[in-house]
Amino acid sequence: MSLRELMRRKIVHEIRGLNSTVKVWDRGMCKLTASLKGHLDAVKAVAVSHGDGNKYVVTGSLDGTVKVWDRSSSACLFTIAVCSEGEGVVGVAVSSDDQYIVTASTDKLVKVFDLNDKGSLIKTLKGHTGTVNAVTFFPTTTQVKVVSASDDKTVKVFRVERGTLDNSLKGHNDAVMCVAVSADGHVIASGSRDNTVRLWDARNGNALKTLTGHDAPVLAVLFTPSTQQLISGSMDTTIKVFGISSGNCLKTLKGHKASVFSLSLSTDGNYIISGSSDTTSRVWNYHSSVCETILKQHSDAVFSVAATNDAAQVIQGTAMNDEDWKVLVVDQTALKMINQCFRMSELMECGVTVVESITKSRREMREFQAVYFCEPTDENVRRIIDDFKPKTNEGAKLPPLYKNCNIFFLYDCPKPTFDTLATSGIAHHIQTLKEVHALYTPQEQRVFTLDRSNGLFDCYSPYGHFDVDSIATQLATVCETLEETPVIRFQSSCPRAESLAEKLNEKLKILPTENKRNQTEQTQFIIVGREVDLLSPLAHELTYQAAAIDLLNITDNQHTFRARDGANRLVEKTVPLDESDPIYVKLRHTHIAKAMTEITAGFQEFSEKAKDQQGIKSKGEETTKDMKEMLTKLPQLQRQTQLYSVHIDISSSINKAFSNSMESLTTAEQNLLCGEDEEGNKVTDTMGEIMPVMLFKDIPVIEKVRCAMEYVLTNMGTPKDELDALLSNAEIPDDLRACVHNLTHFGATVIADNKKKTKKTKRRQRETEYNLSRWTSIAKDIFEDAIAGKLSTDEFPAVGKQKVKQSKLSRYYDDNDDDDEEELQSARQQQKKRAGRGGWANPQQRHSATQDIGNDITSTDLNKPKIILFFLGSLCYSEMRAAYEVSNASGYECYVGSHCILSPKEYVKGVGNLSHHPKEESSEQAQVVAKGDGDGALTIVTGTAV
Repeated sequence: MSLRELMRRKIVHEIRGLNSTVKVWDRGMCKLTASLKGHLDAVKAVAVSHGDGNKYVVTGSLDGTVKVWDRSSSACLFTIAVCSEGEGVVGVAVSSDDQYIVTASTDKLVKVFDLNDKGSLIKTLKGHTGTVNAVTFFPTTTQVKVVSASDDKTVKVFRVERGTLDNSLKGHNDAVMCVAVSADGHVIASGSRDNTVRLWDARNGNALKTLTGHDAPVLAVLFTPSTQQLISGSMDTTIKVFGISSGNCLKTLKGHKASVFSLSLSTDGNYIISGSSDTTSRVWNYHSSVCETILKQHSDAVFSVAATNDAAQVIQGTAMNDEDWKVLVVDQTALKMINQCFRMSELMECGVTVVESITKSRREMREFQAVYFCEPTDENVRRIIDDFKPKTNEGAKLPPLYKNCNIFFLYDCPKPTFDTLATSGIAHHIQTLKEVHALYTPQEQRVFTLDRSNGLFDCYSPYGHFDVDSIATQLATVCETLEETPVIRFQSSCPRAESLAEKLNEKLKILPTENKRNQTEQTQFIIVGREVDLLSPLAHELTYQAAAIDLLNITDNQHTFRARDGANRLVEKTVPLDESDPIYVKLRHTHIAKAMTEITAGFQEFSEKAKDQQGIKSKGEETTKDMKEMLTKLPQLQRQTQLYSVHIDISSSINKAFSNSMESLTTAEQNLLCGEDEEGNKVTDTMGEIMPVMLFKDIPVIEKVRCAMEYVLTNMGTPKDELDALLSNAEIPDDLRACVHNLTHFGATVIADNKKKTKKTKRRQRETEYNLSRWTSIAKDIFEDAIAGKLSTDEFPAVGKQKVKQSKLSRYYDDNDDDDEEELQSARQQQKKRAGRGGWANPQQRHSATQDIGNDITSTDLNKPKIILFFLGSLCYSEMRAAYEVSNASGYECYVGSHCILSPKEYVKGVGNLSHHPKEESSEQAQVVAKGDGDGALTIVTGTAV
C-alpha cells in the first residue's frame, strides 16, 4: 500500500467525514435529533434492526463501507469494508432475527455479514453480471435466503448457508432497481427501469403479474403487512398502491417534486415514509393518503429512508453536502504533509474552498466550517481559541471567525494544552476534536521523511540535538498509518538507534493501533545509523530521478527548462516532478538508459496517435523537434505534450552532462566500491584507479571530494601524507577537506597507519544489468536478510523481550556464495570489456530479477507483512530504489525513511558541516507553499504575521 495514498485516505476520511450523510428525525416533533458522521460519500441505503427497540441503524455508502450505529447514542459501533476502492454499497438489509446484514454493491456481488460478530464476512454470493441494486432477506429464519435485483435485468434468490443460487427470475426488459418479499415469504416483487413492477412466485420462480401505471423507472417497492397491497415509488415523482390480487392501482400519492428513491413502512402499516431527490422525506397516512409531515433541513437528495417500528424516528441516507464548504487552517508541518498528498482540486472535492495559515491573520468566513490540521502546541491552541472567543468592536459583540470548529491534532495533545482548550469557553463551538497521528511526510509510495532537513547534523554533529522523543513520536504515526504494531529492531553498534528503538517501542504501546490481520510473516521496523552505509550516499546512482537531481542540480523537485508555447515563442517554464506526473512516477527509479528509450518510444507513440486523431498525415522522417512543434499547436493535447517535453529535455540534459570524464570517474568509482572491475578482476591499486580522474580539469571539485571520501572509506583509512597528497593533487580547497575528515563523526577511520589492517565486511555477490551500476546499497541487503530470516539478531537485535520470527521466505534468494561466484564468473566470461562513449548504457546479457520497478503502485493487500527501514540522519536514492525492487521480488511491503532525503552533493556538504557551530537562525521563517501551478497549487491565503 502506498504511503502517500494511506496518508491521503486518512486526511480525506477526516475532512469528508465531517459531512453528515445520515440524519435522524423525530417524526412527531418534526425535528432533526442526530447527524451521523463518518461516511466519505453518499449513503445509498439505510436499514434498522427489528427487535430490541430497533437498537441498530445500518448504513451503506458509495465509499464502499457499511457502518453499524447505536441508534440511542448515535455512536458508530463498527465499520465493514465491503468493496474495493472505486466500488460502492447501494443496498443493505437486516434479517428478521437481527443476526445478519446483506449488502448489494456495484462490484456485482451480494455479501452476507454477521451483525453480532462485528460484521465478520459469512458468504459472498456470485451470479450477477451487473451492479446489484437492491437486496432483502426472506422473512423465514429456518433457512437464510436473500433475494437481489441487478442491472443485468434479473432477480436472483440465494441460499446463504450453501452459498448457492436457488433461482434466477427473468422477464424485465431493463435494469431491476428494487426488490421486496411478502411477509409470508410467498411472493417476490421487483421494480425496474422498464417502468413496471413484476410479481413472482417465490417457491417456483414463476411470473405472477405485471403491474403497470408508472410513467418512469420504479425505484422502490414494499409489501403491506397484510400482503394484500404493494406500494411503489418512481422517478415519475409518484407513490402508487396496487392490489395484489387484482393488479390494479388503488391510489396514487402525489407531493414530491422529483424522483422517489426509497420507501419505508411502519410495522402496523399506518405510515408510509418516502425519500426523494427533491431533498425531502415525507410521512404519509396510509389510510387517508394525506402527507402529514415533511422532513427537510438540507439541500441533499434523500437516497434512502428507514423508520423505527412505530415510525417515531425516521432515518435518512443522503448525498454529500457539496454546499457545506470548509476552510482548511494548517500550520507549516501540516501544510508540507498535505502538499505531498493533494492538489487543490482534490481538496475542493472534499469541500475545502480555501487553505489558510494558522500563523497569519485571517478574514472572517462565518458561513464556513473551520478545519484545523496542526500540531497540538500551546501557540496553535491559543490561535484557535482567539478565532472563537467573544470579541467586541465599539461595544458591539462580534461573532466567531467561522461557523464552527473541527480540530485535528497531528499527534497526542499534552494534558496542559488540552486543559487550556477545555477551559477556554469555546467548547460549544467545537464539533470535532481528534488526534489523527500523522506526523511524517510521504515523499513517494514507499518512501517517507520526518521533514527534518538538519537530521544529519542533529544525529552526528557534537553540536547537534538528537530529540529522541519527538522522532519516536513521528515514527509511531507511520506505524499507526500502516495499522501495524511491528517488532522493533536496531543496529546494535549504534547507541542512538538503540535509544530511538526503545522510545518508539514505548510510544507504540500507548498508540491506539491494533494489528488485526492474520499474518503468516512478521512486520519489522528496523532502525539503523547512517554509518551502516556511508558509501551509497556518495555513489553515482544512474537511475532517472537520481541522475537528474545529481547531474542537473534540480532542487526541490522543480525542473526549469525552455520550450515553445502555442504561439511558437520560446519561454522558460518551471514544473514540479512529483506524483502528478505519471511519466516521472513510472520511470524515476528506472536506469537512465531504459528511461530514455521509454520516453522516446512513448513520445513517438503519443505523436502518432495525436496525428491520427487530428487527421494529420506524416511528412516522412520527422525529428522529435518537429513532432514537439506540431503538438504545441494542438491545445487539447497541451498537458501530455508538456509532460513529454519536460522529460525529453531532462533525458537530453542528462546525456549531455554525462561527459567522457564523468563516465571515467563513474567507472573508477564502481571499481573502487565493488573492489573489482566489470570483468571481475580484483582491484589491487586503488590509488591508481582514482588518481587519473582526480586530475581531470573538467571534473567539478565536489565530484573529486566524493571520490576522495569513497577512497578513504573503501580503504578503511589512509596514511595522512597519502591523503594530503591526494587532496592537494586534486586541488581540493581546505574548506572542503573537512568533508573527508568529518567521516570520523560516523565512526569511520580516516587516518590509518600503513601497518594497520581492518577486515572488510563481506558483501553478497550480485549480478547487475549495467556496468556502471554494479554497486548495491546495503539497504537492499538488510531488506532481503530480514525477509529471509537471516538478518543477524546480534547485529540487529529486537527491543526488550520481542522475538524475531524466522521467515518462511528463506527461499527468496540463495545465500550460497560459491554458487553465486560460479554464476557471476560464467556471466563475465561471456562479457567482453566495453570501451568508448556510452558504456554506462550498455546492459549485460542476463536480466536482473529485480530490475523492473513497479513505480505505478497505488494499493496492495494490506495483509502483506512489512519491513520498514529507517536511517538516522539522511536517505539516498539507491536506498529508495531498494524498497521498490525488494517489494516487487519478495511479495513483502518494503518502506524506507529517514530525517530527510539528500542528494550526493547535499550529503557531502552536510558531512562537511558536522564540525561547524550552528549559526543563529532568523526568527522570521520563510513561508512554505505548495508547488505546482494553476489548479494544482495549494496556496496559503496572504496575511500578516500576528
